[in-house]
Amino acid sequence: MDIYRDASERSAERVHALVSSAMTLSRGIQQMQHAWLEMLDHSMENAVHKPQDLLRCKTLVEVAEVQRDLYMGAINHAFESSSRLLELAGRTAQDAVRPLLTSAH
Repeated sequence: MDIYRDASERSAERVHALVSSAMTLSRGIQQMQHAWLEMLDHSMENAVHKPQDLLRCKTLVEVAEVQRDLYMGAINHAFESSSRLLELAGRTAQDAVRPLLTSAH
């Protein structure tokens, strides 16, 4: 019937945009997952090595310096990790919405 063919033809572009958007979002989520796992790996490496540094300290000043380095490293890593994940999330959202906005016009 012409009614169904007409509906199919009119909606094909939007269905394609939805599929394209979903695929882009899926790829972006995979990139974010990969980045998160890399950051977790980095954190675990630091967690393993830094306690050994504390055991090597001979003075309270050395203990304080190692603790300072641990603290600053954790803050810097959290800042960089958050920035990277938010950047990926923003880019993913922009890329995923682009086919929908193009199809809407």
